[in-house]
Amino acid sequence: MFGYTEPFRRFVQHETFSPQANEIPNQAASWLPGDDYYTNFHEGDPFIKIDEGYARLPGKGYEALHPELKDVNPEDYPDIHKMSILADVAPYSREYHTFRQKVGSQAQGNTELEIEYEKILTRVKKTRESVIKMNDQGSPSCPTQNPSRARQAKAHSMGSMIPPCDLSVCREDRLAWFLPPAQPKTLRARARLKLTPWAA
Repeated sequence: MFGYTEPFRRFVQHETFSPQANEIPNQAASWLPGDDYYTNFHEGDPFIKIDEGYARLPGKGYEALHPELKDVNPEDYPDIHKMSILADVAPYSREYHTFRQKVGSQAQGNTELEIEYEKILTRVKKTRESVIKMNDQGSPSCPTQNPSRARQAKAHSMGSMIPPCDLSVCREDRLAWFLPPAQPKTLRARARLKLTPWAA
């Protein structure tokens, strides 16, 4: 066709069918949260599920920032480091509370460990307080979201993305938030609306 089909080719692109599959299990440390948390660190690439995951999750990046852990298997990290990582990426997880209790017991009588333990607790406390303060001001993405649900969404955002608003809870209110109330277009229609007894 000597180039006459070029415009058609540019506007009508060939649809490529790429293979789609579920995320496969990885070799992440067993003490990271799984499918019972907002972010499942045991499927797919865990380092891309949170911001700067290469430095915040156990591995070569984290070990570069903590030379004392060089060539140490993440399963063998000291409990204080496990607690610190979980406090950063999953502060509302069951695993974090488990290591918080474990390190709390180990810190008794150990001044250095107790100082690090208190630093982590203070960091988590400040994070939670800032989250509560933000959610008390309201969320434009979901105006009817209750504080506990909003805190859960924000907790998820510290590990990954904020999950979408639960449509089963606030579908109607979200529509009311974005759509203006319907008004009769003419004065006659407005007057008829006021005179109709069942309109209210």
